[in-house]
Amino acid sequence: MELVVTGYVGDSGSRLIYTDKESRKKLLDRYPKSFFGVLEEELSEAEPPALSPDVAPDFEDSADGGVFGAMWRILKRNRLGAEFSQRAIPVRQQTIEICEMFSIDPYRLESKGCRVWLVSDMGRFLKEYPDAVTIGHTEKGPAIKRTDGETLAYLRKS
Repeated sequence: MELVVTGYVGDSGSRLIYTDKESRKKLLDRYPKSFFGVLEEELSEAEPPALSPDVAPDFEDSADGGVFGAMWRILKRNRLGAEFSQRAIPVRQQTIEICEMFSIDPYRLESKGCRVWLVSDMGRFLKEYPDAVTIGHTEKGPAIKRTDGETLAYLRKS
């Protein structure tokens, strides 16, 4: 099965940081307000459409523990391992800048509305989620391997 992400990592967490008065001042001392326009837009928290289990048998929201937390939970719940590319996970530049300024890991930042999916029929899945991104695939065994670094790394529970 494919390991798929919909939405952007850290969007809701970035918005929380940006709306904090002190944090916002610090950010606007460094960047123009227009840079953060995307964070002022309304976040959609709509429930995902019901998809047939033969298309997407399971998904996990990234609100708690970010996309890495969601990936950990969905894979452990389904007794699967995976290989994934962190570089393939969709993240906005605004989130990267906020996380760098406040020393936060964007992949562990609250991400309401960003979901990790197990997908068995990507063609049909893309009809509902045309912006979905495949970040890897599942495999037997418990290991969750990141394959885009210089050396092989493993995702650990945090």
